Order: sequence, then structure tokens, then C-alpha cells
Amino acid sequence: MTKEHAIVFLADAGHITDVTVIDENAASIGFKFMGWPITLFTYEDDPNFLFLRCSYVLDDTIRNELEVLRTLARIQDRAKVAKLSASIAEAEVSATAELFLPACADFAAVFWRSVDVVARVASEAHDELNSTGAAEVAAERFTEELEAELHLKKPDGD
Repeated sequence: MTKEHAIVFLADAGHITDVTVIDENAASIGFKFMGWPITLFTYEDDPNFLFLRCSYVLDDTIRNELEVLRTLARIQDRAKVAKLSASIAEAEVSATAELFLPACADFAAVFWRSVDVVARVASEAHDELNSTGAAEVAAERFTEELEAELHLKKPDGD
């Protein structure tokens, strides 16, 4: 999808776009889909290539990288075309989809289904990771409070 085609296509569907030109061949086009932040990357030299990304910021409570990877792998198994990634350092989870689409009448249906899948998978990962992170913080706080209470109740001389 070329940059101009994408802008017109999204505007015709009622979306406001935020275009960033990466270079003479590539651009990123941000838009909202049902409130979800979507970025479409366009490539002038390959207009049939479609690359979509939906990213969310994670809570700062998420620290366990292994648990993040397990969660993403479980969600991604059900996601079909979407691929998940997360950066704990940047506190971000992203879902992406890369497809080759022929110019045809079914383009719009495939495009919007791909957008929907990427947005839903990123949202699901975001919600699950944030709830897991909050539970881990609550468990840590409970353990610390319990240890402090037990420490205060120890008999003298220990």
C-alpha cells in the first residue's frame, strides 16, 4: 500500500491519520481503530506489502521477563497472523502483522480484519500483563508485610 493510497483509504473510512515520512520509500501512518492505536507502515516500492502494529504502554510493575514471554507465547498461539513482542525496559507490548495483499476487491475486508486482529491481540496482551504485574506487586507487598510482622514477633535472643 502506498502512502497516498493509505491516506485516501483511511480518510474514506472516516479515520484521521498522523503521517510520518521515514524516507522517500517508507512512511508510518497512525490512526485509531475502535480506540486502539494502530500504525500502518507503507512502502512505495512494494505496495502489496502490509505491515501493521498496535502498541500499548505497560504498567511499571511488570518485571518478570520469563512470565512476560510465557504470556505472550500463550496469547500468540491463538492469534494466527499477529506476532507479539514486549520490551520491559521500554514498558511496551506490541502486536504486528505482515501480509502480502494483492490489489483486489477483497482488499478492504482483509485489511480491516488484520487491523482488528492486531488491535485485539495487543489489547489482550496489555491487559493480561498489567493484571499479572499488579498481582505480583500485591503478593510481594503481602510477603514483605508478613515477614515484617513475623520478625517483630520473634522471641528475644534469636
